Amino acid sequence: YGINADREFFFIARNESTQATYVEGSHLQSLKRSEDRSLMFNRMILVGGYVYGAATQAGFYRWVSTHFDQTSLDLYGSKQVRIYQPWIRTPPEANNFAEGFFAKYAGPTVRYNVTTIPQGGALYPWAGFVELTPRAGATWDGETSVTGEVSQVNVQFNEAPVFEFTT
Repeated sequence: YGINADREFFFIARNESTQATYVEGSHLQSLKRSEDRSLMFNRMILVGGYVYGAATQAGFYRWVSTHFDQTSLDLYGSKQVRIYQPWIRTPPEANNFAEGFFAKYAGPTVRYNVTTIPQGGALYPWAGFVELTPRAGATWDGETSVTGEVSQVNVQFNEAPVFEFTT
């Protein structure tokens, strides 16, 4: 959703295709890579729902388990989060949740801040992903290209538009 150039509010389905490819040294004035650790967690206290029929005085208890990602701990140190998921009540549910969570959040988020050279066409955040490619023969951390979403594009107008965005 967003507001278009005519200042009209709109909804549009997410486009999974690549709308533009930018090559370092050919299409980019600047490219800065950064790591954001604000959403990185490698230790988790998982608080689930109530488990009934337990051999306790009350007859129930609250599911609580701890999980961690050792590789992330070794690389970045400990960063803990407490998560409440009332539908979790068994070890397989907890382990599956933790595995999926750490697959997404155990490492830092890599962002690329980009400024393009003057372009001929527009770049719309809702029109799909952008692909960033290093100079010929180069890689970024072993990657030959990076594809990412753009949530905001700043446009500088001169003879042709220059785009500034972050993936």
